[in-house]
Amino acid sequence: MRKKIFCLALVCLVALCASVALTACDDGSDNNATQGTLYSIQAPAESELYTVVGLPSSARKGDEISFSLSLSHPEESTVDLVRIHTAQDGYTELTASADGVYSFTMPEAAVTVEAVVSYYPDNTTDNFLTWSSDNPNTFAIVVGADNPYYTPSSDPASMLTADVTDRPAGSGGYFTSHREVAYSLDTDVIPDEALSVVYETSSTSNSAVSFTVVIDRTMIKAGTAKIVLRVDNGHRFGDEAILSCTVTVIA
Repeated sequence: MRKKIFCLALVCLVALCASVALTACDDGSDNNATQGTLYSIQAPAESELYTVVGLPSSARKGDEISFSLSLSHPEESTVDLVRIHTAQDGYTELTASADGVYSFTMPEAAVTVEAVVSYYPDNTTDNFLTWSSDNPNTFAIVVGADNPYYTPSSDPASMLTADVTDRPAGSGGYFTSHREVAYSLDTDVIPDEALSVVYETSSTSNSAVSFTVVIDRTMIKAGTAKIVLRVDNGHRFGDEAILSCTVTVIA
């Protein structure tokens, strides 16, 4: 009788252990099931201009994703575009925070991340434009209150000129259709609003022969900055000239 009782107790103990083991396994599998599906995150293609930092290779719906771009040439580059793409929602452009971090909430789909970075090393010529050899590379700050008659557009010490040294494609020798813009890669030294572009035409036609970046020296601060001049050729889609130069601003 005692032997039967002992055997029955042993069976109950084994059953209890099995129950505990099954319960532990069930807890783990339930947690995995409730975590949701992992969706892939495809990073941009490898680039010599930047490295993607902190972007995971996958995430679940609702996860907050953050990453940044480390520029290979930070003083000579701009981040023109960062966006994500999904099959159902298309493209969504991302805006960086003050410390350069891009963020998005993971959707219920695979995500592709895209980035466009432009590199502007100093150059003397590009396509149909060439910087004038007479251009200054140092600009002195003008205090507006002390110089009430200062006019940037009539002051050679406030200008950077680029000459049309080659025939723009499709122009037939008459460069009459163009768009031009200048911007600064260090807006703390030279803000974009301090820059404007004027052009000069031939004395015998309205064909552009030069483009000049005019710097309002009442708006600049001491330091160094890179100025970029871009001229788009309206005679041929996608044809452009981009010139860059680093200048020094002194007090």
